[in-house]
Amino acid sequence: MNRIYQGRVSNVEIPDGKDNWKPLDPDPKIARDKWQALLWRHHELFQDAVNF
Repeated sequence: MNRIYQGRVSNVEIPDGKDNWKPLDPDPKIARDKWQALLWRHHELFQDAVNF
């Protein structure tokens, strides 16, 4: 069974290496755009590895 998450990203944070979290970007819209680009790049790399 395949399940697809269809939600909305409301906040994007990354670890700062000190057990704290910081925003990907101070502007939430820019952070969301960066997150989408990073997620798409991850997807491309995964598909390349699967199809190798």
